[in-house]
Amino acid sequence: MRHVFSTAAAFLVAAFMIFAGISKLVFYEEFEAVLKDWLILPQWGLPMIIIGVPFLEIMLGLWLVSSRSDWRPRVFLIALLCVFTVTVLIENSYSGNVSCGCLGQAMDTPTNIGLLVLRNMGLCLALVFHPSLFTKLGRYAQSKRIRIHAD
Repeated sequence: MRHVFSTAAAFLVAAFMIFAGISKLVFYEEFEAVLKDWLILPQWGLPMIIIGVPFLEIMLGLWLVSSRSDWRPRVFLIALLCVFTVTVLIENSYSGNVSCGCLGQAMDTPTNIGLLVLRNMGLCLALVFHPSLFTKLGRYAQSKRIRIHAD
C-alpha cells in the first residue's frame, strides 16, 4: 500500500512540476514581467532564471516519473521547492504583496504566502514518502565518508 501511495504522490508532484514549467514557457512574457518586479533577483541573471527554472522543473518532473525507484530526483525536487519557497518569502518581506509567477495565467495576482508555503510543504511531504528514501540516503552518505584508520 505504501508503494502505491509513493508512486501516486510522485506522479502528482511530477505532473505539477511539469505543468508549472510548461505554463512558465507558454506565458513567457508574463513570467518575465513578474520576475522583473522582484527586488532580490539580479537583473543580469534574469534571462538565465526565466529560461532555466521552467526547464529545470520540467526535467526534474520527467526524471521523477521515469525513475520512480530512484531517490535522487526526490531530493533535488525537495531542495528546489525549499529554494523557491525561501526566495518568495524573502521577496515578500522586501516588497509586501508579491506574485510568485508559479502557474501560468494566475501570475498577475498577488500570491497568498501562507498557501504557497503549505502547498510547497505538501509537495515536499509527498516526495518524502518513498519506501527506501532514507535508507538509500544513509547508504550514500556512508559510502562517501572517509575513514582514517590508525595503524
